[in-house]
Amino acid sequence: MFRAFKKFIRRLIKRSKSPPKITELKLNFDSRTNKNLKTLNPTAKLEFTKLMQIALKIAKVYGVEVKIISGNRTYAEQQKIYDQGRKTPGPIRTKAKPGFSRHNFGLAADFGIFRKGKYLDASDPNFTKKIYKGIYNNAEADGLKIEWGGNWKSFPDYPHFEYKTSLSLA
Repeated sequence: MFRAFKKFIRRLIKRSKSPPKITELKLNFDSRTNKNLKTLNPTAKLEFTKLMQIALKIAKVYGVEVKIISGNRTYAEQQKIYDQGRKTPGPIRTKAKPGFSRHNFGLAADFGIFRKGKYLDASDPNFTKKIYKGIYNNAEADGLKIEWGGNWKSFPDYPHFEYKTSLSLA
């Protein structure tokens, strides 16, 4: 009986030293951001929640609102975006075909910057680029596992952020 008690105490101590598991995050952002965060991979969601907290601080400095406007996408949704500028009217928005976008796996999110409800990314791209760069620089300084589409050489995508993994899409 004494051995069983010692074993119980060891397990209890071991459990108290392990960090608590996060089962559900409290998402205290705007409804659109909350909705898109819920579509992400659970590990990515935690990192994007931290990124969003940084984004809100940067947005406050510039007097704007920042929202996550796109999270996980179906292959059909990705195809529709890929077709723009190729098969449908409008500028080319992505180089990623379905299955080749981290959005398809819940590992990427697109942000949007607003002032008084007006979407600024299209009307003032230089201003929004500065904000996205500030968000990324702060995320990098905080050690977040985030890659910014604004750093891409061949097709910069300033509103796009990805969760860094050691895995390729292959």
